[in-house]
Amino acid sequence: MKKIKMFKTSLERDLNQEVEWASEHLTSEDAKEKLKLQRQEGILSRKIMKGQIDSMAATIFLQDWMNQR
Repeated sequence: MKKIKMFKTSLERDLNQEVEWASEHLTSEDAKEKLKLQRQEGILSRKIMKGQIDSMAATIFLQDWMNQR
């Protein structure tokens, strides 16, 4: 966590802008559930790959952030 805090401070200094903390807690689990539902509904036809989970988690994370604005 110390390295992350140092990176945040460095980024804020370099960008001259505050960097917000955001929790990504459970986004991967949410992503897995959404992808499983898509498989059940026939939207996805093959095995769920790790890259799909990561992409869906990033989508959920970004959408949550945008909804808070």
